[in-house]
Amino acid sequence: MPRRILFATVVCLAAGCAHRVVPSDHAGMPSSAPPSESKPAATFSAPVPRVTVPGEPFVRALPDKPFEPALVVTTQVAHADLFYAALLGAGPGYRQASRLYRGQRAYILPLAGNYAVARDGRTDLTFELALTKADGTRDGAKIYGPLHQEKVANSRQLLFPASVINYYAEAGDPAGEYLFTVRFQDNLGGDNIVLEHKFTVADYTPPPVPPDFEAENWVQSYYLN
Repeated sequence: MPRRILFATVVCLAAGCAHRVVPSDHAGMPSSAPPSESKPAATFSAPVPRVTVPGEPFVRALPDKPFEPALVVTTQVAHADLFYAALLGAGPGYRQASRLYRGQRAYILPLAGNYAVARDGRTDLTFELALTKADGTRDGAKIYGPLHQEKVANSRQLLFPASVINYYAEAGDPAGEYLFTVRFQDNLGGDNIVLEHKFTVADYTPPPVPPDFEAENWVQSYYLN
């Protein structure tokens, strides 16, 4: 697993970059642009230490609703750009990957909404990830990481994760249905929620080329399509 599930350095939103939370009753998107600074995040082989104190007072954007984690598994390489495009109200959304070919890279993004925020704006969101292969075996040890343990400017935000995991299946991995299991922990709010994502690993078979195929026209229109 250390060879196949690898950490990818991503933008860490230390200043509390916001994305409007779905559903639409999560209002209050700040007008400021996302910070351009970035720093390496990290994943760990043991649970990430909490940065808040048990029993510390907190607030939620919607006090009468629970913590709302979300798990995105996508092959879209511009996952950070998609986040910022959605922040500005333009561009496509994420597409969940249901099939992966061997060697094809997928990105696992743990997201969170309606999380607990301390009085000074601190958050304390962590996660742990496990992968079960098609033959029922576990692919290595669990991976742990921070989702967001920084201050936010507004509690009505969907945070881009401080840790993004990327994965690809190797030649020796069995084909069939795989399962990502992610445990989200809002340490400040006391929440512990598990989400799962199933996908199929298969060998890639090139589609047959039709007799009237014109490579020049196909190449010229590739990016348009």
